[in-house]
Order: sequence, then structure tokens, then C-alpha cells
Amino acid sequence: MFYKNFLKINFPYIYFGLFFTILLINLYQLGGEFISSFFSNGSYNFYLPYINALSQIGFILVPVIIISNYNPLGRQELLRLKFHLDTKDLVIALLGLFGFELIATSWAVIKQAIIPEFFKKDYIELIRKPEELYLKLLGGQNIIDAIRALIIGAIIPAISEELLFRGLLQRSLEEKLKPSIAITLSGVIFSVIHFIPTNIVPLFIIGIFLGLVAYVTKSIMLPIILHFLNNAISIIGIYLIKQEETSVTNINQETIIFAIVFLFLGLGLIALSCIRLYKNHKINLHSNIQ
Repeated sequence: MFYKNFLKINFPYIYFGLFFTILLINLYQLGGEFISSFFSNGSYNFYLPYINALSQIGFILVPVIIISNYNPLGRQELLRLKFHLDTKDLVIALLGLFGFELIATSWAVIKQAIIPEFFKKDYIELIRKPEELYLKLLGGQNIIDAIRALIIGAIIPAISEELLFRGLLQRSLEEKLKPSIAITLSGVIFSVIHFIPTNIVPLFIIGIFLGLVAYVTKSIMLPIILHFLNNAISIIGIYLIKQEETSVTNINQETIIFAIVFLFLGLGLIALSCIRLYKNHKINLHSNIQ
């Protein structure tokens, strides 16, 4: 008992969380490339979605579950494996998610408006490759393709990424850092590892929001649901909206004003959602005593 208490107090939680998060992200990238090397150019595009799914499960989800057993907090506490869902929390969190969708939509307009003229060609190239990759991964022509896309692009990432970032990483950081710092740091890492520089702002915002939801509810269930819904909305958009060639269009002043209004409205809704969750659970974000 003494040894367990000593280990729990003196365990290097911060290094544990950061090291294994970075390790698993690199394993996911390298593992995916390794699996891809077994396929010819002709079959690669067909198998790409399945390679991605296998990589997420094999190099993120399964290792997180195994590694969590070596943290003194234990798997259930570290990964927040509490599956009770409060209806009030769900409604409040969905309000915040709606706010984020407003932010993501407005950011798509604002980021084009602030691009300098000399950088537009480079910007198009910067966003073209991720868009092409997402279409290869999640695009399709029928309902079967859409269901496959939801499984590969929404269900699997929601579970694996939340267990990694809001579980293993953030929960480890919370043991030694103030919750506000732990949430912010995990949000920064979450936004950076997606390797989409033009979307780092909305990725950071959703990372912070999901981190706060996880901390306040002490459960991974609601962050997984929100993550799934956010990804599902994007995937459904791929199937409902005809994809056009990537370009930077001239945006009139009225559109920019509306985008800014929606941006602040979205931020307001997220702030309101966080405040309501905070009051609902009477949580202190400035103390690491839970």
C-alpha cells in the first residue's frame, strides 16, 4: 500500500503523457506508411481507407489501452472510462458543438480574406493535398460508401483520439498541472498533430472544448460523442455538397462581416456552454485537486 501511494505521488505523469502521445502519433504515421508499402499504386487508393482505420486501431487505440495499465491511476481513471451520460450535460455540450460549427464555417471565409495576394498560390497548394487525401479516405458515391466513411472517419477517430488526448495525455497532465494548463496543452498538441496549418485555430478551439468537457464530466463518453458528431457533419457535407476545384475566391465585405459575426457568436455559444457545464458540476479549473 505504501509503495503504491508513493508511486502514485512521485510518478512522472507529465513525461508519461507527453512521451507516449508523441510516440503513438509517430507510430500511427510510420505504421500507416509501412502498411501502405505492401500495396501497388493501382490498389493503394482502394485500400487507403482501410489502411487508415487499421493504423488508428493498431497504432493508437490498442496501444493506449495497453499503456494505460502501466499508469498508477489505472486504466479506468486514466482513460475516464465512466459511461454515465447526463442528459443536461449532453444538451449543454451540443450547444457548444453548434457554436464550434459556426466557428469552423466562418473561419473558412475569414482565412481566405486575410491571405496576402502573394501567398495565394502557395495557400491553394497547402490546402489541396489534405482535401484530396480526405476525399480519397472518405469520399464515395452511395450509401455504403457513406456508412464506411462514418465508421472510418468518425467512429474510429472519435474513440481512439479521445482516449489518447483527453484520456492518456490530458488526464496525466492534470495530476501535476492546473486543469486549465493541462486542457490548453493537450488542445495545442491535438491541433498541431493534425498537420493542417490553415485549420489550426478551429482545431485548437475544439480541442480546448473537448478537454473541458472531459474534465468537467470526468467521463470520456461525451467527448467521444461530440467528436463523432463533428466528424460526421464534415463527412455528410462531402456527400451533400459537390466538391469543386480548390481555389481562393474574392470575398466581398458583407460576407466577411457576416463571417466575423458568426465567429463571435460561435465563441459566445462555446463560452456559454463551458460556463453552464462548470456551474452544473461546480468544478475548479485552477486547482488540480479534483
